[in-house]
Amino acid sequence: LEALRRSSPVPVSLEPMSTEMDGYFSRNQQRIAVREGMSEVQTVSAVIHEIAHIKLHNYEKAAEREGKEPEKEKDRHTEEVEAESISYAVCQYYGIETGGNSFGYIASWSQGKELPELRASLEVINKTAGNLIQDIDRNFRVVYILERSDYVLLHPQYVVRFHLLHL
Repeated sequence: LEALRRSSPVPVSLEPMSTEMDGYFSRNQQRIAVREGMSEVQTVSAVIHEIAHIKLHNYEKAAEREGKEPEKEKDRHTEEVEAESISYAVCQYYGIETGGNSFGYIASWSQGKELPELRASLEVINKTAGNLIQDIDRNFRVVYILERSDYVLLHPQYVVRFHLLHL
């Protein structure tokens, strides 16, 4: 979970919430909240789903970063299909099985969508999932080194491991 937290552009917290939902991204507060007490698989899947929303559907912040006008917002159905598809793809990459939940969720949100809309989303899903996997892998390596080193000096381009000598 720490590698996911580091991959998220906003803070991630586990909180009590209704069993009707697994989590949410608050645009106003710029944070992710995920329901505490879920299985590890559900928690990871929900965090990735919400990170996907931030990466793709945080229109105002993306426009600020790029110095552009905000993109036209996508409809909620498209946003949910994209976020859950990215979560599914990323989880599959790491061998985490979420198909039982993801397929039904994607099917329910994609009802009534036309083929050109779904095709456009597939390009976005593929690119975003690939970028998120790279980011998670990089952050996992950092977490792995931090947990196994006596002392670590971090620099933006590299991580160096030092062992302190105990005399």
